[in-house]
Amino acid sequence: MANGNPLDPRAPIPEAVALPFTGVAINFGERAASGPADLEAARPFRSRKPLRRPKEPLPVATAMDEAMVLNLDGVAEPEPAAPSAPLPVSPPPAVTFSGGVDTGVTIPPDTMGVVGDRFLFHPLNDDIRIQDRTGTVLSQMSLNRFWDVFPLPMQAFDPRAAYDPFGRRYLFTSCANAESPSSSLLIAVSETDDPGGNWIVGFLPVDRALQGDVWIDFPSIGFTADKITVQANLYTIAGNAFAGSSIYVWDKGVFYTSPAAPPVKLFVLPRQQGGPQVPALTYDPQESTQFLVSRWTGNDPNRGAGAYFVYEITGSVSAGTVALNPIGFVHTPGTTWASFSPANFAPQLGSAEKINTGDDRMQSVVFRHGALWFCNTVFLPAGGPTRSAAQWLEVEAGTWRIRQLGRVEDPGGSRFFAFPNLAVNSDRDVLLGFSCFSASHFASGAYALHVNGDPAGSTRAPHIYAPGSNPYFKPGPDGKNRWGDYSRTQVDPVDDRSFWTIQEHAGASPNQWATRWAQVT
Repeated sequence: MANGNPLDPRAPIPEAVALPFTGVAINFGERAASGPADLEAARPFRSRKPLRRPKEPLPVATAMDEAMVLNLDGVAEPEPAAPSAPLPVSPPPAVTFSGGVDTGVTIPPDTMGVVGDRFLFHPLNDDIRIQDRTGTVLSQMSLNRFWDVFPLPMQAFDPRAAYDPFGRRYLFTSCANAESPSSSLLIAVSETDDPGGNWIVGFLPVDRALQGDVWIDFPSIGFTADKITVQANLYTIAGNAFAGSSIYVWDKGVFYTSPAAPPVKLFVLPRQQGGPQVPALTYDPQESTQFLVSRWTGNDPNRGAGAYFVYEITGSVSAGTVALNPIGFVHTPGTTWASFSPANFAPQLGSAEKINTGDDRMQSVVFRHGALWFCNTVFLPAGGPTRSAAQWLEVEAGTWRIRQLGRVEDPGGSRFFAFPNLAVNSDRDVLLGFSCFSASHFASGAYALHVNGDPAGSTRAPHIYAPGSNPYFKPGPDGKNRWGDYSRTQVDPVDDRSFWTIQEHAGASPNQWATRWAQVT
């Protein structure tokens, strides 16, 4: 650990280890609730989930390793001239409708939703809904019920999903049994583009010999032409101390064609590598390299910059040549931020209680047009934050220079933005979806559009499409008024140009959350 840094990019990463894995076939429609009676019968699967003890904050570096900085010359292209007139406001949605509502089972909802060619798959911490593209709910079941096919009880949490437009499959992951020796990673792949049909599901319990006496938390999912990748954080069972990261890699082609026993490899990263290392959703169809990005530091005083760290997974899972390689730092010259804020930070209308906006961990990574696009929440200014913003970058693969760096922010400090997620379409337009907070409105869902040709790093003024309706206060054991922990924004696979986003907002009754979809064309 150099210079007292809590993180060390040169900390060795053990070689990949093959894990035993067996998939089990299920049919969503056969297990889902078909009406009020079925929902009542499924009540045991929807019991209130226990609130966990506070976890150690994710470690943050104090500096970069200068020898591993990739973009020493900073920005790839000069900033274009400022426009002669202000950019227009982000457009209103072409379509918007309700997603899920608070059932009193869990906080926060962990907002997640993905769009296929015909259906919307909307998993939350309590329930899973399948909707058509007009918002009609076609089927529904609890998150626990979906995974209840294994020989031990599954208390599932942290759902994440993606849609592979090339294989026309839904990819789905969750964690189970927090703070427990039976902690497991859960994974599922749909057999078709209908999430209401057949799935192959599997689970991977913690391997004590490889991973330690830990439990698995906060998964992220990505894919390439030949890989499905899930990363998850590790915490000690004894004290909820951050213990490193695990990265699971499947052979995507085998999972799709022979799903009963697809090969999977595990990399276990030590604490000094930090986390999470979020795998990219790869939309260049021939790209087999799996890139991953993590936040490293928001304020390196030696360079007056923040930094992200890039990894790559190369080789073949089936051939046994898969390897995880640290690439290096992408630093942000002249741009800094704080990684943490006070526990409850963002204001809201109608209440003196503020809302927790999380930390600056990586939220979303996309690989498209030969570049990495990613975003996270940042807290400003770095020396003592008074507001939060959604920060996004486009980084050219290979040269690792920054093409665009922008923020959705309010320099006046009256509006706070957090839990961003982004998508990039075939025209290189970008949509960022996020939560928006202010003393002048209830907690809301919003988005901001960057159109290719707009000034680099700019976004059009945010559009609040999911306005909150009431104050929100649901503190956990640590007093945090939890929100988030994430959201989803995606390009429509039908035309590869429109966008969908699903965001959380304060619900129809006080102290309740809800989610809402928007299609932006």
